[in-house]
Formats: sequence, structure tokens, C-alpha cells
Amino acid sequence: MIEELYLRNFRNYGEARLSFSSGINLFCGENGQGKTNLLEAIYLLGMLSSFRKAEAASMVKKGEETFCISGDFTGDGAYKLLLEKGPRGWEKISANGSLYRKKLDYLGKIRIVVFSPDEIELIQGSPEGRRRYIDRTCFNTSHHYLKQLKNYRRVLKQRNILLKKGIFRGEEFGTWTERLALAGAKIVKERAALIEKLNQKLSEGHPFLGTDSIKLRYVGTCTGDEMDVSQGLLDKLTSSSHVERCRRTTVSGPHRDDIEISVNGTVAKAFSSRGEMRSVLLALKTAETALYDDIWGESPLILLDDVASELDIGRRSALISFLREKGNQVLMTTTEAENIPLFGNKEDTLFRVSEGKIIH
Repeated sequence: MIEELYLRNFRNYGEARLSFSSGINLFCGENGQGKTNLLEAIYLLGMLSSFRKAEAASMVKKGEETFCISGDFTGDGAYKLLLEKGPRGWEKISANGSLYRKKLDYLGKIRIVVFSPDEIELIQGSPEGRRRYIDRTCFNTSHHYLKQLKNYRRVLKQRNILLKKGIFRGEEFGTWTERLALAGAKIVKERAALIEKLNQKLSEGHPFLGTDSIKLRYVGTCTGDEMDVSQGLLDKLTSSSHVERCRRTTVSGPHRDDIEISVNGTVAKAFSSRGEMRSVLLALKTAETALYDDIWGESPLILLDDVASELDIGRRSALISFLREKGNQVLMTTTEAENIPLFGNKEDTLFRVSEGKIIH
């Protein structure tokens, strides 16, 4: 849970400080006033990246050289997180006064589930976006996963260097191919296990889908026992050698895999309604939330950016009721407060946002 946020020279905010309630915190205002910037700052504190696919350098307020963000969080521990970004990169990454040089050592202190308009790309977009989502969720459930992913990418890079040089055989190439198969098998195993857990949560039903059934399927590298996957990947790499000679890059492996999202047996990408897609994604995000509850014994912070604009009133009410039942702290944005049925709950807070100013 986040208790307080401080911003200096971040996006359109010169300076801002605000405290949050434990329930639903609603930011209301016209488009372009700075609502999403607040969610982005919190996500940045937790993940050192933006859910808007923006570089940190672009987040510095116009006319300034640096920005500062700090936040007070409670959960499985109490954390005061602080980030300072300057012209040469991150000048300070700090938790409880301790500085971190390696991002990996800093990450994992808080868990965040975010839903933004860009999340629709999980359904409509390329496999890369779905792989990125699964990898991020794997890390949030098992912190050693990022090390495994970095190792796979390192081995992949070395193998691709050889391919670009026209080296397709020999002892060195064979060694890197075997290493890639072993490293790739670990990634596939973790991803497949996560998808199985998410499917279990999705099978429990969600108010956003009614009687519809949503399911995820890992597409690409074979799944199963880690050694079987390793051998399967090695076989694929061997059989695709002719294509690799032409393209000068590795064409098989977890870096090329995909995750299929289907509803009642139909691939969700075929849906025509953005409202339907949003309902599917909300179900997926709530399954992710429930999974974190099981693993870590605490509810993640939920960030919802303009989630109500394409949901009918019934699904909006179902969403709010679901969030209340689970007891998550929620920060959400809307252009019209009337879209979110808060019912005057004392644990909720309404903020008005206008031109980088916040009125409580």
C-alpha cells in the first residue's frame, strides 16, 4: 500500500505531495491534466520503468534537468523509495536510505498491477507485448526469474554474433547452441507454470465475463519437463539451421514464442468490441492480483487508468464491488467521477486534477 507520494519536476508537476486512503483513490479531471502521470510515477517507483513505454529522460518537466519521486509504502515491510533522474541517467535509486547501483537488487519491494488503455495491445498487438507481460508477471511471482531471463538474452546475443559473422557450425557455435537450449528451457518452464496458475485463477470465474470462460495457452517452444524442453529446443535450433543461415539470427526459442488468449475457445484478438477486450483483460488482471495474494500473502497495489470509459455501468459496478471485496488499495483515473460508483465509502478519496494541480 502506498501512503504518500512526492513529486518534483515530474512531467507537468513542478511540485506535489499527496496522501492516499486504503480504499479507492479516484483522480478525476479532463484529458491531459496529469492524472495518468501520477499513476506512472508510482509505477516507476516500483518497477523502474513506465507502463506507457516512455523513457525516463522524457519525464523531466519542460525547462528542468532533473526530476525526483519518492513514496512511502507498507506491506511485508515499510519502504521509503526515492528516485532521482538527471541528464546522465539515474542519479539516485534508494530504498530506506540505502543506495542501489544494480536495478535488480532494488526491484521486487512492492508489487503493482496496472491496467491502462495501452494494455489492449495484449490482445491486439504483437507477441512481443504478450511475452513482456508474462515475463514481468513471472518476475513478480519469482524474483530469480529476471536473472534467468538476462542469462538467456546474454547467450542469445553471443549466438547471434556468431550467426552474423557467418559461423553456423563448429565447436564454439555448438557450445552456444547447447547453452541456449538449456537457458531457454528454464524460461519456458517458468512461463508455462505461470500460465497454468493464471488459468486456475481464471477458471474460478469473474464478474466482468459472466459465464464466459477465458484461457491462456503457451504457443511456440514445446512445454513439459525441463530436460524435454531443452532437447526439443535443441532439435528446433538444429532443424532451423538453413533459415538461420539466410537470416543470420536465431529464429527459434522463447524470444519468438507467444501467448494465446481465448474466450470460449475463440481467440480474443477476433473480438470487434473494445469493451469486450477490456473485460477480458480485467479478468486477466484480477487473476494476476489473486495469484500475488496467494504467493506473497498480501494484496498488490492496483493502478487503473481510464478503465471505466468503455465498460457498461453493470461491469463498472461489478469491478468496484470486486475490488472492495478483495480489499486492495486502488488508484484510478477518470474524466467523469460519475462513471465510478464509489457510494461515499469513508475509505475512498476523490482528487480533482487540473493543469498539474491536485485538489483533495
